[in-house]
Amino acid sequence: MAPPASTTPESTDYVFLSGAPRQHQVEDISFSGVAGSVRVFRDEVHLIIAEGPGEVTYKQTTLRSPIPVVKVIPLNALKKETIEIPAPEVHIAIDSCRPA
Repeated sequence: MAPPASTTPESTDYVFLSGAPRQHQVEDISFSGVAGSVRVFRDEVHLIIAEGPGEVTYKQTTLRSPIPVVKVIPLNALKKETIEIPAPEVHIAIDSCRPA
């Protein structure tokens, strides 16, 4: 079941929250993941993945990320595209010179 929109004078907000990854579709919005939202303002949209990995789409603009991320896009810049956020590099070092 798709979440209802919360409308204020400032924006229309859609919030997606689940204990396990799920897919949601409502109007021109789709979300796949555990937690995220879409905030539609008068002149911009905020695509939000609050718990990664996830994917969120407004109209034909998709944000995909393995980690939490927020992307603010002017409404007049929306286009058919996928914005990929890469996973951060992880470096693990083992200090073998530590005294016993």
